[in-house]
Amino acid sequence: MKKVIIDPGFWELFPEAQINIMTIKGFDNHDTPETHQQRADLLAQAVKESAKFTAADPFRDNPVIAQWRDAYSQFKKRKGARASIEALLKRANQGHVFEPTIPLVDLYNSVSLSYGVPVGIEDLDKIEGDLHLGLAKGGEGFFPLGAEEDDPAREGEVIYYDNGGAVCRSLNWREAERTMLTEATTNGVAVMESVNAEQAVRATEAMAELSKLVADFFKVTPSEQFILINISRKSRDFSHGMDRPLLSPFMGLFVCFCIFLVIDIFLDNFFAHIAQCTHIVTRRPKMTAPILATSYFWMIL
Repeated sequence: MKKVIIDPGFWELFPEAQINIMTIKGFDNHDTPETHQQRADLLAQAVKESAKFTAADPFRDNPVIAQWRDAYSQFKKRKGARASIEALLKRANQGHVFEPTIPLVDLYNSVSLSYGVPVGIEDLDKIEGDLHLGLAKGGEGFFPLGAEEDDPAREGEVIYYDNGGAVCRSLNWREAERTMLTEATTNGVAVMESVNAEQAVRATEAMAELSKLVADFFKVTPSEQFILINISRKSRDFSHGMDRPLLSPFMGLFVCFCIFLVIDIFLDNFFAHIAQCTHIVTRRPKMTAPILATSYFWMIL
């Protein structure tokens, strides 16, 4: 993978979204008996912490679930496609016991449950070219785990994709077998999506926690966390109202008058001090009026 690119179409669909990115390199992802219990305990604790996100009944009324279902209603998708965090929380809420699989998957699932955010990690070395997040043109090849036939993306569907086809369909619903983590994976790219400000805060905290877990478990140092936001929206917010005068004409006149009045008083005191020191009477023209007029007209042009 060379870089991560968020296409304009994604920002148009989700202008308040945030994408958190982190790379992890040089880890050993083999499932070993020595760490099995540690990972089982981590997942069990995460299930307990996830209860705060599923307290409402019915399940669909929980804010995390409702927010992601609303987000998924904004684009074309396969029937039944849901956010990955909904699937995890639903299983946890139903009393499912999460058994350890492979180390990095266990770590990011525990973080996802604990913080109520979708988390995905792809094999960095399997990404062909740049990794994009955007709207599918339709027909991008996709083979999920165990599939024997291509299940291509639909036009307008939100997908991660690279030069080889779709990497993850329906935003974070299902990933391709081609780029998924395996025990042989040694380099990965972690991604978290948020569609509003409240989710974004939790995602940033979650990525920081994942970084700590990776460092403790694998004894490697992940990259810094990169946060991608809609710059064009920020620019529009910054320039909002800039077509209006910053000051009304009367307010501009008053501000200029105050500034140059202070300057005039300072100059009077300065020349008076010179006269006292040199015993020479100095005169100077009063400049406030012409300077004030010139500055005011320059300001309102």
